[in-house]
Amino acid sequence: MGMDVIRDCALFKLLDDEQFAHIEPRLHLIELDAGQVLYSEGAPADTVSIVLDGSLEAVKMSVLGGEETVLSEFGPGDVIGEMALLSDRKRSASIRAQSPTRLASFQRAVYGAVERQRPDIALAVMKAVARILAQRLQDTSADLADVCA
Repeated sequence: MGMDVIRDCALFKLLDDEQFAHIEPRLHLIELDAGQVLYSEGAPADTVSIVLDGSLEAVKMSVLGGEETVLSEFGPGDVIGEMALLSDRKRSASIRAQSPTRLASFQRAVYGAVERQRPDIALAVMKAVARILAQRLQDTSADLADVCA
């Protein structure tokens, strides 16, 4: 399934080998063709995914003009939809494959079971989510500073 990519991704990097072995069988493989949508803006968010190969883009529709804006791009090792582990809010953007893409997915319900069974793993994953979100916030702040300059 591309376990090296998954093992080295930011979401699971803090896990030791035994902890990762507990998570691995709970991952689900998704294959997308170019142009196919992984997540739709406004849909319920209940899954986080790791890109194994291929590329995707996050797009958002403008409220005023209905124009589509590309917010970011994702490639192998990138984590997409990590907020789904924290909240039951709806997707803030659509994620669309730019090329044939394979991903490994992890559902919030599975995370909840891991949280009850193995709190040590859940804590490590949550620390990883916090680091991912902190990095994304720093990147967004830098982008905003460039636009406002």
